[in-house]
Amino acid sequence: MADLTLTPAPLHQRHSSNIGQSLTRAEGALKVTGRAAYAADAHPEGMLHAVMAVATIANGRVTAMDVAAAETHPGVVAVMTPDNRPPLAMDPDAKEHGFMFRLD
Repeated sequence: MADLTLTPAPLHQRHSSNIGQSLTRAEGALKVTGRAAYAADAHPEGMLHAVMAVATIANGRVTAMDVAAAETHPGVVAVMTPDNRPPLAMDPDAKEHGFMFRLD
């Protein structure tokens, strides 16, 4: 096997860089005119949206949860609680941990 030694080319022989030069961005015109498409702009048919209710008290403890009103609200497909959530990959058997809270 041949010994290979790499040495950088002298500065005057290197390719020019874009440092210090203005660049034309391919998507620039679309962004500044408001015509660029973003992932948040996609609304496929049947897409659902989620809303999460969070605690208003730091280190508070959830002792009860009444989701009846949320379940009957027009357009609601599901209300997820610690009792009906799917298993978490990190803790598939411990339902008592819930998402961000514990029911006592």
